[in-house]
Formats: sequence, C-alpha cells, structure tokens
Amino acid sequence: MAIGIVNTPRWQTRLEVDRRVPQQVVIQRTPVPLAVRRAARARMLQRRRRTFFALSALIAVVALAWPGSAFGGVTKYNVNMDVAMNSRYHSGTVYIVGAHDTIDTIATAVSPQHPELVRRALVESLRSTVVTPGEHVLIP
Repeated sequence: MAIGIVNTPRWQTRLEVDRRVPQQVVIQRTPVPLAVRRAARARMLQRRRRTFFALSALIAVVALAWPGSAFGGVTKYNVNMDVAMNSRYHSGTVYIVGAHDTIDTIATAVSPQHPELVRRALVESLRSTVVTPGEHVLIP
C-alpha cells in the first residue's frame, strides 16, 4: 500500500492510504526434471536408512552395556561378573552357614577362582570375620 493524494475534488483533497491493490507478481515455476526428483528421493531414503542403522546400533550398544556384564563389569562388591555368574551361589542369594563353615569356605564355594575377592566382600558386608552355624549370609 502506498500513501498518496487521492484524486478527489479540490475541497475534499486529503492525504490517505491508497487502497488500490498492488499487482501480483506471478512466478512461473519451471518443472523439476524427473531424474532430479528421483535422485533427491534416493538421497532422502539413504539418509533415513543411515539414521535408522545408527540409531539401532546405538540402542544395541546401550542394551548390551547396561548391566555391565557384557564388557567385564563388576558387582556391588567388586567381584567380576564372569566369576559371579560361574559360581555355585550367585550374588544376592542367601547362604545358611553350616556347622563347619568359615568365611574362607563360603568364599571358596561362591568363587573358586578368586575367593579372596569374595572373602573381602563378605567381611565388609558382615562387618565380622566370624560366622556362626545357622546364620543367614547374603552372598555379595
């Protein structure tokens, strides 16, 4: 819209907004060739596939690494997950102490490969090096 003097009789001449509609500029679009459209569509699909693959790979790595056991994780008491899973008594189970059991025999039963790690964890969780028959011990 332009501001100007409207052609009216002299006694009505005043400054007002010109309400004439400006001419529309018509943009003539040239059609995009079919080969260019197909190439753009192929690039878009390739980008989607790459994004999907990267997202899937990220989810797989997170899912495998979450428990920590896939890449050599440790339990709460610094016992290797491989050792904890190969033992006769798994972490979190309750062991009832027998008549001739000691901390060392329990640690050897839990982890024959590395009983010293389990013994240290047992002493830390029990706050004692002595166990009594009938006592319930939570395996670390």
